[in-house]
Amino acid sequence: MSAQTFFHVSRLGKLPAKLSLDGKVPDFAALRTDNYFNEKQYQEAIDRFLPNGISKQGENYLFKPLEYFKINDNENSVTYSPVIEMVFELVRQLHFANLPSRYASLFAWKTIEEAYEFIKYHGGNHDCIIYKISACNFFKADMNLVRLGYSAAAGYTIANSYWKGIASENPKWEYLLSYPIQIIDEVL
Repeated sequence: MSAQTFFHVSRLGKLPAKLSLDGKVPDFAALRTDNYFNEKQYQEAIDRFLPNGISKQGENYLFKPLEYFKINDNENSVTYSPVIEMVFELVRQLHFANLPSRYASLFAWKTIEEAYEFIKYHGGNHDCIIYKISACNFFKADMNLVRLGYSAAAGYTIANSYWKGIASENPKWEYLLSYPIQIIDEVL
């Protein structure tokens, strides 16, 4: 597959000049582990779960403490939680292992307008940076499906639809880029 151009919104600061997967857990002492396991056990479990490494965004979702669930006012659906990422990853590993992990991808948009729209609705209090980037390997999915629904069965069904590339009524197409990724320019 030939390289295509995308736009990445970084909410985690400046990207390094060379993008690569880390694969190592953050500072073990800073993680809340409730004394269930030691650092070696922790690293071995993460290596089995994500053998190809972890992106910065994946690291943020995988190691962030489980603080809250956000239920939208007009629908019964969990739309933000590290648990969502875990459910989607487990469904991917079980049924769609050939597709890139959300934990090991860089997320992007096809147009600069979509990147700006993402900042408008999801930028939060972050100082966002937009990068023009290129990648050869990617997966297109509807970001509006990244939720769990009202039940475990609904969450499983939604995750399957996401990995099948099915569109919601009003799709918001995100691209999961696999490494290597080339940074072309910093746009904003």
